[in-house]
Amino acid sequence: MNTLAKAINRDFITAYQSLDDALRHLGYREGVATYLSVMDACTPGEKRSHPAFSDEIVTLRSLRFLYHRLQRTADVNEPLASEDDVDYLRHFLLRLESETDPINALKSRRSEETENNPDAVRARPIESTAIEISSRPTFFKEGTKKRLLKAATLLALSLAVILKIKRGFIR
Repeated sequence: MNTLAKAINRDFITAYQSLDDALRHLGYREGVATYLSVMDACTPGEKRSHPAFSDEIVTLRSLRFLYHRLQRTADVNEPLASEDDVDYLRHFLLRLESETDPINALKSRRSEETENNPDAVRARPIESTAIEISSRPTFFKEGTKKRLLKAATLLALSLAVILKIKRGFIR
């Protein structure tokens, strides 16, 4: 592998670790992973209120995956990271420091809404979500077990109906 590719991969790892450390310093217990969990926990309305919210989630997830891939592979034979990836991480860190990242943008929008309408009913505060998610003992998202139970029930009912239909046609 050429030295330019190694340098880009090294710069990517450094930029990712800087972002991860900054997030940990801000109270996101597991860094980028917790930040992504907080983004996932936002309501659909909150996600729609930020113009590129879903793009941010997808990009951060793919960069997190790339970081872990680079960490697992001791000697990478091809350049995995690009200069754009490094620039994105550095830009995201700057946005985090200037409080213009997606979560801080939602926090400021929420505080503006409550200032304009003090009687507004607020959903769970975003600040506490990081603690709730990181201390949750299960790896399932909230509501996943309920959805799995519903799916299993529907599957069982469907099988029962299919068996009754088959028996009716056979006899």
